[in-house]
Amino acid sequence: KYLTFSSDALLINNRKYHRELAEIIAAEMSKLCPVSAKELVLVAGLGNRLATPDAMGPRITEKIIATRHLHGRVPEEILSGVRPVATIAPGVLGITGIETAEMLKATIDLIHPAMLIVCDALAAGDVSRIGTTIQIADTGINPGSGLGNERTAINQSTMGIPTLAVGVPTVVSGMVIAHNILDNFLEELEQSTALDNV
Repeated sequence: KYLTFSSDALLINNRKYHRELAEIIAAEMSKLCPVSAKELVLVAGLGNRLATPDAMGPRITEKIIATRHLHGRVPEEILSGVRPVATIAPGVLGITGIETAEMLKATIDLIHPAMLIVCDALAAGDVSRIGTTIQIADTGINPGSGLGNERTAINQSTMGIPTLAVGVPTVVSGMVIAHNILDNFLEELEQSTALDNV
């Protein structure tokens, strides 16, 4: 299943709008989550934190509160309703020398989460998607594929557990920008020509 959330509210610095949108997305993600609230979920932020358009994944992991280490050590009443969560930002092959999929599989084999959620920046097929779109898929992700640098797939087949992908378009190729500009120009030219013929 693929879900696409598109909203101009993402472009506005308004906590109320963002909270409402977050609640909608969370409700839809919960429907795709095949594990119980007591089972461990591993959240992986993919990408290069040193490259602004690719840093979204690692930045997401910085915002998530890891709770795996608290379960069994803190009274259960304090953790009521709090799922065990672990996070990882494995970096990129060009910096670590290790495939992201290899690092994630090793982590999964070590801590045994019930589910993996991978967050990554995407290459957009249209300029209008930048900053306005969030995509979620229960089929995992192929890191680097949007830029022609395809790495090992991260999905249920390769990881051995259900894998949910969350992607946000942050880059667009120059060819797509040029195509969008030409499309807009031709559309305006057609409208102008139609008005002149009236």
